This record gives sequence, C-alpha cells and structure tokens, in this order.
Amino acid sequence: MVHKSFYDVLQVDANAAIDEIKLAFKRRALQVHPDKGGSKEAFHLVQEALETLSDPELRKKYDRRLASSQVRRKQSAEATGPSGKKEEAKTSSSCPSTSATQKPCSSKKRPRDAGNKGKSLSLESRQQQLLIKVHDLLKQLPREARNDVLKTKFSEKQRLILEKWIVDTTRVESPPVPVEAQPPSRVDTAKDVSKNRFPRHLVPFQDPTGSFHIRLKLQRQSVVSRSKSQVKKKRGKRTRRTCGSIQKGWQGYVSTIIFDCIQIRSGQSDLQTALEHLMILTTAKQKYVQGSEDSTFEERLERSLKSSADEHGKQVKELDLRFAVVQPAAFFVGYQRPVRSPTVRSIQALGRHRNSLAPFRQYSIKSKQRRSQIFWFFSPSHLEDTWQRFQNTVNEMWRDSDPSYLQRICISREASLASRQRMLQWWEREHMALQDENRHRPKYLQEKATKQQKHREREQMAKHDKNQHRPCRLRIYTPEEIMTRKVLALNQILAAWGCLLRQAEQRRRKALRQRMKERDERRRQKLLAQRRSQAEERQRLALNHLIACVWYAISLSLYQGGRPAWVEESGMLAAEWDNRYVTSFHWSITQFTPASKPDIDPGNLAARTLTLLAR
Repeated sequence: MVHKSFYDVLQVDANAAIDEIKLAFKRRALQVHPDKGGSKEAFHLVQEALETLSDPELRKKYDRRLASSQVRRKQSAEATGPSGKKEEAKTSSSCPSTSATQKPCSSKKRPRDAGNKGKSLSLESRQQQLLIKVHDLLKQLPREARNDVLKTKFSEKQRLILEKWIVDTTRVESPPVPVEAQPPSRVDTAKDVSKNRFPRHLVPFQDPTGSFHIRLKLQRQSVVSRSKSQVKKKRGKRTRRTCGSIQKGWQGYVSTIIFDCIQIRSGQSDLQTALEHLMILTTAKQKYVQGSEDSTFEERLERSLKSSADEHGKQVKELDLRFAVVQPAAFFVGYQRPVRSPTVRSIQALGRHRNSLAPFRQYSIKSKQRRSQIFWFFSPSHLEDTWQRFQNTVNEMWRDSDPSYLQRICISREASLASRQRMLQWWEREHMALQDENRHRPKYLQEKATKQQKHREREQMAKHDKNQHRPCRLRIYTPEEIMTRKVLALNQILAAWGCLLRQAEQRRRKALRQRMKERDERRRQKLLAQRRSQAEERQRLALNHLIACVWYAISLSLYQGGRPAWVEESGMLAAEWDNRYVTSFHWSITQFTPASKPDIDPGNLAARTLTLLAR
C-alpha cells in the first residue's frame, strides 16, 4: 500500500512556500469536495494537509517524520530485493505438477552451496568470538601462568591461529599492572586496579581486618516496571486530526473551526468563498496558538483574526463570524456530548461564557491506565456539589436563548449513570486493594520502592552467611581463587575452540574427498569416452575392410563372367595383391564416405596409403 504525503495530496513541491500551499489547497479542495464529485475522506485529508503545512513548527516535525519513513521504506525494499514476491511466484510456477503418489516439490529449496557458505560463516564468527575471549583471559593472567597455559593447554594449530589473529588485529589495550604490586588500601585506587587487572564484573574489596579480596560486582536490575500502555502501543483506526471543516447550509456553505474549546463559524457563502474563509480561520488558529499568553483571551483572539484577515485582503466583518464555547464535561454528561454555550457574535460575550465554563474543564479526565482516576482527585460529595454548580452555570447561560437546554443535559447525565457507577465501583475496589499486602495488589497499585527495599534486605542478610553459602554475585574471592576460575574458564573456552577446529577440519576433509571424487568421476567419464570412440573406429575400419573385400570379389566375378569390371579397366589384374587390396579399400571408403582426394591414380600405391592414413 502506497502512503501519499501531504505534498502529494496538495500536488506541490516539498520546498513550496505558504502562498503556493494555500493556492494548491483551494484548487484541490474544489476538486475533492463531496459536492464536486469527491469524497469526504479526501476533503478531510486535504484540510489536514493545509493545517500541517501552513504551520512552520508542524511542517518541520512532519518533514522529519516523512524523511525517516522514507529511509525505513528504502531499507526494507533493499532487504526484500527488487523482485520481491514475483520471484517466489516464478519459482512456484516452475515446479512441475506431481501425481497423487509423489510428494510435491518444494519451491523454497535452496542450493547446497548456500547452506555450506552459511555454516562456514558461522564457524568463522564463532572462532572470532572465542579468540577475543581467550585473548582477554590471557591478558589477565600473570606472565608465568600465561606461558605455562600456552605451552600445556594450547595445541600447535591454536597457537598459530592466535598469533596470526593478534598480529592482524589492531587493538589499543591499557598497560597491565604487575601482580607483585601491593594492593592499595584506598577505594579510588582499588577501582583503578580493578579496571586494569580484573574483569568488569570483579571489583577489589578490603574487609575490616585489612586483608585485600576480590568479589563479584553486584549488577542491580531495575524493578520499575512500565505499564502495558507504555510498552505496547495500541494500534487502532486512524482518527482525523483536523479542526476545520466546511458544512452545507440552507443558502450556501459555512466554514467551521474548533480549537481551545471554542467554535468559530463564518457566514453562508459559495464554496470558493467558504474555502477562503476556512484558510483565514486556520491561519487565525495558528496565530492564536503561537501568540503570547501575557494578554487576555479576548485580545489574543481578536488580534489573530484581524491579522489573518489582513493577510488575505479581507475584513473581519466580511466573514460574519459567530462564536460558541464547546467544552467537554465527560463525567457529568458523558464522553459523547460536549457542553455548548449559546452562539454569540462578539468576542467579549464569548470570553464571558468561556470563563464561566472554565472551572469545570478539569472534570473531563479520562485516563487510559486507571478508569476511575477522577475519584482519586475528587471525592463523590465534592463531585455532587460541582454538579449543582454546573447546573446553575448552564441555566444562567441558556436562560434567554433556550431554557430547555438544561433539561437535555440532565437527560444525558441520566444516560451516563451506569458508567459513573462502574467508575465508583472500580475506585472502591482499588481503594480496598490498597489495604492488602503489596504482593497481592494489582501491578499498577504495587509500591515499587518496597520491592527494592526487600531486595536490598535479602542481600544484607546473605552477607552474614558463610562465603560458600552465599550467592555467586555476593561471594568474596581471593586472588588465588580468581586465578583458578580464570584458568578453568580458559580451559572451557579452549575445549570449545578445539571442538570448533575439529568440525572445521572434518568439513574441509569432506569437501576435499568430494572434490577428489568428482575429479575421478570426470577422469573415468573421459576414459570411457575415449574407449567408446576407439571401438567405433575399429568397427568402422572392419566394415570398410568387409566392403573392400566384397567390392573386389564382385568386380572379379564380373570380369570372369565376361562383363566389364573396374579391375580390368584400372589394370589391377597384373598388380600385386597388396596394391589390389589397398585400391579396393580406398575405393570402398571413397564410395561410402566423403573422399579427400577421389582422383588418385589406382596404380599409385603410396598416394592411396597416405590418403588412408590421413583419414
């Protein structure tokens, strides 16, 4: 599936200016509008492209996201290959049809060389890892112990491979610290010694008696677990992020935009004028969001509307704007229906309505982690008092316009009663779960600090046990034990390396035997071909000999019967028997096979003999 970018939707270049984007929006909106033969989804996509690309900050973020997605698609295309599924379909189509008794052929069958190549590469990579481990362990051993291990534990082949690898590998290593050096008593210097002499999982330790030991470093794991909502992103249906739209009224089209809990609608006009009004409102929304918060709401909104109208060459009065407050009050009336204020034509009246409903905006909390989160901030009695104040505010707001609006709000509240009761039950259940022990609580209610504290307490208790009964990460090792463990680890690595070399040698010998077998088979086939050609030559010569004898016998019988024959015409009756045989043999060959020199004199024995030898 090909995803179009916003530049492709508006049919503009990626470096297009804002004026070009606005002109392209007018052109594309007229093409894809539902009343012009388009679709609602296409018009919303064009509107979303305008809101994103006309805002400089949103455009920068979108360009970065678009560039990263293009790089990922290019990498996935290179990994898949240029042919993709076509090669798989071609392979499956080339598979012949099988009968009911035969097994179907596999289209995913790979050549033999590919498997051998993968095995050889895996052997090389494993050997590289083993060489790095062996080299690190040898550096940690003293000189005498290292020489002893190289002489007794290493084979000749392993020593040669290790020397070659050390020469080819350019690695910067820190200078080793001699073993005879006295271990320091300061902690800072001990850390320096641990960096140079010991692996990273070993640290020097000085007990209260003053003796110097080595112990394994504790690697604490984070016990802070993230919630499922942070680990897995819920992938749902893509929602429309636009805040502007065009609606069809009784006498024309109306442009509408919603932001910061306010709704602004223009007067009715034709479609092209409505698109211009929508661009003005979109620009005003961007200026309002980017404006400074030092001024009041009315000043910011009036300044942004006037500035955006001046940019498009119009006056604010020409737009015939109407304002209303659209604020969600999820807990009181449900999540599907927001609370509206009466429609007004002045920004000052809009500000008064907005300030009246602003205290109730905090009660529209909807958490993804805790479905009863609102009860963790407000008690049920407080929420009931707030509902009474909310009713009074809505009643005062709609008293002159529509007194029945409060009744509709109460009906919506009754419809969402079951949802509020479930939230209250969840809150009571969670509140009761807090009275249980930490391990019996739900995961999102467990105290993480208690787990860490218990883990540290178990470690402190384990330190009071004997060294042999402690866990491996808490044991205290002397330098001799450290040396013994290193030698044992080196022996295990050498054993694995030797097994790897034996496998490589077995595969090399197997490949050599295979090559020798193939060479012998080629020689045998060549020898059989030579013998076959020689047998065919002997058969051909025997047949020519038989033909020559029959040829001469027929000619001689014709001569004896008084008929003309070639032996009389060529004067071969008086010749010797060898001359007559060679002539008959030559004529038999030239009669049944193409002759190189058919005009040779029959009596010329030397010429006929050379002709036969040349053939």
